Amino acid sequence: MRIYLDYVKGYEKSRSLLAVIRSKPTLHEQKFLSKFDCLGYLSANATQTLHLDSILVMPVSRLPRYKLLLNEQIKVARHLDGGPDNLEQLNKIHSGLSVHAEEINEEVRKMNAA
Repeated sequence: MRIYLDYVKGYEKSRSLLAVIRSKPTLHEQKFLSKFDCLGYLSANATQTLHLDSILVMPVSRLPRYKLLLNEQIKVARHLDGGPDNLEQLNKIHSGLSVHAEEINEEVRKMNAA
């Protein structure tokens, strides 16, 4: 989780720096940004262009997505045979993830307050 927290802290700085660069980019910065802004990836449906901002936020959005996924798995596990065993494991994972998420949120709050 330490690496994740370091990334989140750096993400705020990166986002701010990117906004400054986008406001008055030099020729070199324009070339750099155009390479990232032309990146695409293949999804199941189509090719989509991802801007650098979208690429940078991906790791930040993972933890909340994992929590949402676990919430859905817990709901399903409640209705399945053999669910109590799976439910107990899923609840432990969810609790641990929630603790880490709160620690990260607290660190980000401290960083923003400074």
